Amino acid sequence: MKRSKVVYAAIMVATASFWSFAASAEYLRGALTADDSGQFYCEAAKNWCFGLASVQEDAEGKSAPVLVVIRDGNEIARQKVVLADDSDDEVFGWQKTAIWPAWISDPTQNAPFLIGITRTTSVGYSGGGASVSMLSLIRVDPGAMDAKTQRAPSFDVVGMLPIQSSKMIRACFSEQDMLDRQEHCHDVYEFDADIAPIRLGDGEGMDDLPALQYQARASKFPPWADLTKDSTTMPPLEVQDLLAAPDPDCSLDQVLGFDSDARTYQIDIPVDACSTYWVP
Repeated sequence: MKRSKVVYAAIMVATASFWSFAASAEYLRGALTADDSGQFYCEAAKNWCFGLASVQEDAEGKSAPVLVVIRDGNEIARQKVVLADDSDDEVFGWQKTAIWPAWISDPTQNAPFLIGITRTTSVGYSGGGASVSMLSLIRVDPGAMDAKTQRAPSFDVVGMLPIQSSKMIRACFSEQDMLDRQEHCHDVYEFDADIAPIRLGDGEGMDDLPALQYQARASKFPPWADLTKDSTTMPPLEVQDLLAAPDPDCSLDQVLGFDSDARTYQIDIPVDACSTYWVP
């Protein structure tokens, strides 16, 4: 199977928060919740709401996401967004884009802030499947707005990172396999990550946008699961094998700083080593 290329020029991630962070005094992470229509995600005061439309790009039906922005009840922008993982490579499976249900902003909501668009790719295997979600993080600059011309704020993709993945690989092909696997007939790979703004110190990590704490946890079942090996050739599962085991090589805890010159968040992660989780 040909795999789609993943570009990691700049990388970031989040899901519903499941780790504790010390948030930046200037920037906070807040929730975006669906409005009554279910088409837009809004911050608590509903001063800002974000939704997605699409535009057809070619005769073959390929479409691109269009970010729709509502401020104080009025639409102020409808802009095509080139996601950080877009490429010309053929993509197998089904793709869905959605607004990331969180944002990172300062209390005034007048400084540049961060929102995100997730793209989830799902594929089916014989007896299994995979789902991988990537987050394109978008810098929104309200300062670009002009009261006289009603010019919209600017939107720039400043990073991309795998946010969540789940992969199940069929490991039983006979009754003996089922006995050897104690009826646990899938190799399972899981990856989840989260971010929050942090304050590194006076004058640090606040170069236009805050520094971010990035934590990711990877696990696999059985503990010795390996996509490069045939599970049916491995020894039968023992009782101690019936728990998912952490994968320390792909469980990360890093601080991401924003490079105002490159206009991206910079991070170095083991892309090739962890493709097990990030490539469907």
